[in-house]
Amino acid sequence: MRGLLGLGLLAWILCAVACGSQAPAQRPAAPPVVVSAAPPEPEAASPQCTDDAAVLEQGKALESKGELEAAIGVYAPCVDELAERLGMLARRHPEARRVLERRREALAAEIAEGKGKQDPSICRRLAHFDSILHQEGRTLEVYRAALAHEETQDCARQIQSRIWDAMVELGEYEDAVRFPEDIHNSLTTFAAVLRVARTPEQRMLVASSLESRYGLYFEALIALSRRDEAQKLLEQAAQVPAPARVWPVLLRSALYGGEVEDAEWLLEEAEKLASPAQLEELRQQLAALTAAPSIGRRK
Repeated sequence: MRGLLGLGLLAWILCAVACGSQAPAQRPAAPPVVVSAAPPEPEAASPQCTDDAAVLEQGKALESKGELEAAIGVYAPCVDELAERLGMLARRHPEARRVLERRREALAAEIAEGKGKQDPSICRRLAHFDSILHQEGRTLEVYRAALAHEETQDCARQIQSRIWDAMVELGEYEDAVRFPEDIHNSLTTFAAVLRVARTPEQRMLVASSLESRYGLYFEALIALSRRDEAQKLLEQAAQVPAPARVWPVLLRSALYGGEVEDAEWLLEEAEKLASPAQLEELRQQLAALTAAPSIGRRK
């Protein structure tokens, strides 16, 4: 049930569809990085960056000469704008990671001080740093803390899409569906992009993300015994450009979030919405899943 796209990848998809570009190669797994146990050094909460394009060119020139530490020093004042570049350098020089960690901790301090109420984008920026540092679990902790207080819930909302799959897989269903309008907007957006995707690679990428989102949302609704909403979601899923691929995902999600009777209910609803061929495939899938040694809720 992986594959939930963040807002940055959604932006790439929209651009790719408009420009007709090819899908990017998968990012290779980052090598493990050892983080010092020493506390991060203090850094200004809002680094000043007057011209990140010029800074990037200056830093690249230093990189080409092998002067990585000097390049990192040039990039540091523009850490927000050049976070991805520093993330690339973090694999080659520990100072780049330290710069990113310091900025991330500065943003976390702002959230703890309640500044997320005035500027909800702080949560989104922190989540971006956690993603670059491959520390998405920390984003989930920030989300929980921000969600616990009404005045910072808008801040939490900024990062929900980044940790939604993690919440569902951990069984934190109530929090996962806290903002249903955002989920529905996401589903509508991905379905619209899928309809205009130009290449097979684009269609596959968007369809996979759409299926994952339907599956995660359906699992949460089933787990919370909200069948009325789950039924509406099924009706919506039946209208997507490639419903044949969505149904198997929904069936497995019914078992993840509920029990066999929930999957049987899904089959009853599918009789009204799916084609005969899709319905038969679902019956066979359910038979195979229920014959397996272990089914049901996530372990």
